[in-house]
Amino acid sequence: MIRTPRAVKWFFRQCGCNRRAELQSAVSPICNRQRVGNYDGTIGQRITGLPLPVPMTTLEGPATVSGGNMLGSWKHTFSEASELGLQLYYDRTERFDRVHRETRDTYDLDFQHRFPLGTRQEFMWGLGYRYTRDDLAEGKG
Repeated sequence: MIRTPRAVKWFFRQCGCNRRAELQSAVSPICNRQRVGNYDGTIGQRITGLPLPVPMTTLEGPATVSGGNMLGSWKHTFSEASELGLQLYYDRTERFDRVHRETRDTYDLDFQHRFPLGTRQEFMWGLGYRYTRDDLAEGKG
């Protein structure tokens, strides 16, 4: 006989907004974009592990999750073949379950510059940096 595991319950909600603005300066167009979102909920999960001493243990229970993020970007067009762009991103995630508690913050920075190189070439270069920090602790039981 094959046993079917109990249904795993999920409850999750998410919301966000997006804004884009294109401005015409005296020299060239400038584009700004911002996005903000957040989420929270409870997810059912089954964790099977091998604690000491044996036998194998299965933990079932909800995990509470929440978080949010923000994205901002800016682009300046100098000409059809030349532009400069910058993007910043931040994300926060929180997860609390029976095994562990985690809070994570992630920061992202991207920069790109494109310009003509001679009459038939374009050159694009950029930089990117990501920093993440977490805080881990034992779960709730």
